[in-house]
Amino acid sequence: MAEADRIDVREKIARRAGTGTGNVSKVKAILLSAHPNVITALQNGWFSIHRAWLWSKLPKLQQRLEFASYEEQRTQRKLLREFLPKPASASLDSAQVVEALQRLEARQPGSIDIRTSRRLRRTVVTLGQDFSMLPGFPEGD
Repeated sequence: MAEADRIDVREKIARRAGTGTGNVSKVKAILLSAHPNVITALQNGWFSIHRAWLWSKLPKLQQRLEFASYEEQRTQRKLLREFLPKPASASLDSAQVVEALQRLEARQPGSIDIRTSRRLRRTVVTLGQDFSMLPGFPEGD
């Protein structure tokens, strides 16, 4: 089969599956070299094609270890979400929050951790439980 024919077939498969041609190639590699547990978990939607593809490059024993570690962490996160009390969602005055953050950073440089995410389409600020304990913040007085 000519290279152009293979690319055309891959594009048709990708279109039909609603994905990109890269994922078609990755799945082919996964099916050839991944541990059966990884393939089964991928079929069940437990993790991404990309993660399975990265693991498929490892020796089978290492794949099993990576999968076991991932599964353990996944279970821990699930249990924590289920059993930890849900934090009360409070509506805070944004100006007061900014002022409190500035005071905290002035008092303890580097104490604020800012992260970005490509998954979120809007700005979300998450504050730790200790934030309301800051001096000068309404609930912390």
